Amino acid sequence: MGISNNNYSKDHDKVVMLLPWHVNGTLAGKEEELTLRHLRAYKACQEERDRLYELQKLVQEDGQVEADPALSFRRTMKAY
Repeated sequence: MGISNNNYSKDHDKVVMLLPWHVNGTLAGKEEELTLRHLRAYKACQEERDRLYELQKLVQEDGQVEADPALSFRRTMKAY
């Protein structure tokens, strides 16, 4: 059973918007089912999902960002 081009186009646009939530594990229900079904059928979307997983991994590995609010405030005030 294939997916028609019209359904692909409609589903594709929606799935592209849902991929970040799929990757971070917060997608559920019908939207998760749609995303999984679409991913099984289309390699380009699988590759986009994989890129998002890699991005997520890089962000998580980067660790905590150390911020110095006093320095930021001084820089802001200096600009004015």
